[in-house]
Amino acid sequence: MANYCSRFIHNYSTITEPLRQLTKSNATWQWTSAHQTALDTLKKHLTDDKTISYFNPKSDSTLIVDASPVGLGAIFMQKKSKTKEEKVIAFATRALNPVDRRPKGKLSLFSGRFHLYVYGSHFTAITDHKPLEQIHANPRSRCSARLERWSLKLQRYDFTVKYQPGKSNPAHATPKAISLDDVKTATVNDPTLQHLTKAIPTGNWTVTPIQRNSGVDPQEMNAYFKLPPLRSHALSLAHEGHQGLVKTKRRLREKVWFPGIDAQAKSMIEKCIQCQAATPTKHYEPLQMTKLPHGPWQKLSADFCGPQPTGDYLLVVIDEYSRYPEVEILKSTSAKATIPKFDNILSTHGIPIEIKTDNGPPFNSQEFKEFSEDLGFSHRKITPLWPKANAEAERFMRTLNKAIITAHTEQLNWKRFLYRFLRDYRATPHASTDKTPAELLFGRKMRLKLPEFSPTVIDCDLRCKDATAKRKMKEYADDRNNVLVRQRKRNRFSSYNNPIPYHKVAKKAA
Repeated sequence: MANYCSRFIHNYSTITEPLRQLTKSNATWQWTSAHQTALDTLKKHLTDDKTISYFNPKSDSTLIVDASPVGLGAIFMQKKSKTKEEKVIAFATRALNPVDRRPKGKLSLFSGRFHLYVYGSHFTAITDHKPLEQIHANPRSRCSARLERWSLKLQRYDFTVKYQPGKSNPAHATPKAISLDDVKTATVNDPTLQHLTKAIPTGNWTVTPIQRNSGVDPQEMNAYFKLPPLRSHALSLAHEGHQGLVKTKRRLREKVWFPGIDAQAKSMIEKCIQCQAATPTKHYEPLQMTKLPHGPWQKLSADFCGPQPTGDYLLVVIDEYSRYPEVEILKSTSAKATIPKFDNILSTHGIPIEIKTDNGPPFNSQEFKEFSEDLGFSHRKITPLWPKANAEAERFMRTLNKAIITAHTEQLNWKRFLYRFLRDYRATPHASTDKTPAELLFGRKMRLKLPEFSPTVIDCDLRCKDATAKRKMKEYADDRNNVLVRQRKRNRFSSYNNPIPYHKVAKKAA
């Protein structure tokens, strides 16, 4: 029924955009306040007593066109010869597909024409798109091939393009300002505010539901209750410039107030597809969790931390099974300085099966390659520019940097403090294994200042806790059902992502 009556409903395509999103094959059914507002607006238009006039070939004709982010709208009007009053002859509307959403201004003029009414007679086309007026006024203007093709099709019509600002354009699709007359009209029709208007001059609040329903002290109210019919309109106006959540709420609070204003503003901005498409976001592949090695000191992660304030670098080597760290102080990151430090560490704990590093120096050098071949361990280089692949070393270096900053804050010798930190770290149970690194590597607990017992390491319990911790991390990282697909930027105004959300139905390993 709504489609049948669409020619009597102004901006029909824009109003029904949230409802049409639910009819797509890849859409997830979720009824929100935006859908309810669209349905209520449609009901209001269907019950209005709008009338359109008959077309008079002798009267001056005006075609008012405009475009919203999701649709086009047009109003064909004529000025009556006797009363000089403009009457609506017909409405036109059309939804936009992703390709049509680029040159919306001229497309609205092209799609909003009424051939039977305007062919053979002069009419005025009014638009709020200023460049469109200059394009048609100058026949020698250079346009894109698509706009040139439309201009050729429009040459059979005799019309003049006239610019009219959006606020005074009846076809303007963006929300218009809320006037005091709108507030007065809605106040008269709202029972709650009728109680409020009686309570303010008398000071008698016991007979009104205002205080009980809002939880606000009437003596401290410095803003009026925004009327329910105008709340969504006020939210749309506050977010008209697509600012962030904080600035939108600050703009709202400066002028209006109603219960739940923060929650409604947050909900509206989180569902704004235009904001999501224009915001650069990072989308990650499903996590590929590293399996726990079969035993201690089989697989190691290594990286450099620094430079420190003294110009020194720290070579960090950590066992992925026990999380036991080794740290060596170096003057440079050259292969000549690094390899002896590695040799010292491996002579203490033995040669591992694999050492994982990044692709920087000295790990990409021929000397380090020969060193790995000589000792017989596999040298694995992680994905370039992706430090998360070497997460064990990266996470430990974050803790190490904090310890060094603490030493400088307390004005201590950071090198001496480093060894104190390593003793404490090696003797502290790790969050993933619930065992101390020293206990898992050496089979015993380290003796420190606090008295300790030395229970036997239970490998089965360790593996259970490690698997549970990694499963929780993966579930948290992969819990994204609706995603935006990155698209190629054609110019600097193109959005980073396709504004149409996609629903994730399956996960496949890379």
